[in-house]
Amino acid sequence: MESLRKLLNTTKSVSFTQIRTLIRKPPLPEEGGIKYFGFTYYPRSPDFKDPPYDPTKLFLVRRIKRMKGLNPIERSIMEKLNIDGKPHKFQNIAVVKNIPEVNASLWKVKHLVKITPIRIVNGLPKDGDFKGTYLRDNGEFIVSRKVQVDPKVVEAHEKFHNDKNKFDGATMRKYLKQRWDCPYTGDV
Repeated sequence: MESLRKLLNTTKSVSFTQIRTLIRKPPLPEEGGIKYFGFTYYPRSPDFKDPPYDPTKLFLVRRIKRMKGLNPIERSIMEKLNIDGKPHKFQNIAVVKNIPEVNASLWKVKHLVKITPIRIVNGLPKDGDFKGTYLRDNGEFIVSRKVQVDPKVVEAHEKFHNDKNKFDGATMRKYLKQRWDCPYTGDV
């Protein structure tokens, strides 16, 4: 018992002090920065030059996080980009222009989306006919004449959908319900 009392007395006499240090970074120099739209870049070496780069005209924006728990500003930006996950829309993909206004809104939701620049591989079609074009997930826009739809297939598809003698969903459900009610009699 005596040893326990000594132990408690020694622990009371020990005090913990917090030491807080504030480390400040030196201010950025006013000279030597490269001015861009909206920010100033300070390179590591003074002889830095930007590599030649041709910016893309379009971005493929894909939503990667869910919409639950977003603040109203982020939610409104996602709705403006049409990637808010509503069932009547294409869910989570949008193609947007590479302009400062859109880039400013993408900057605010960059943690919610994946932004891929769209590269045109084979060039745009000369006649403006975009049949046979497709956009890959990695941002490649490909023009291929092999992908064009055969006119016979389009005609057969329209003929099938306009046929009055085909079963639609409601008629098929009604017929199958009658078969379920009278399975062996054949009285349908």
